[in-house]
Amino acid sequence: MHDYWFIIVIFVAAAVIQILKPAIKGRLGEKAVAQSLKRLPVDEYVVINDIILPTKTGGTTQIDHVVVSP
Repeated sequence: MHDYWFIIVIFVAAAVIQILKPAIKGRLGEKAVAQSLKRLPVDEYVVINDIILPTKTGGTTQIDHVVVSP
């Protein structure tokens, strides 16, 4: 009986990982881009991260990165 609990826990953990995988990959990618953008010369570029804007429907939308330069 104990063997079945272990198998169930493994399957549940695998399912949770599959569900969260896109969010984890997105967050890691966003952080990697932000780190790369930090290397831009500050006298030539302004980097703005994680901008939240209102939508016409009353919700919000998020922009990960905006880079402004002359």
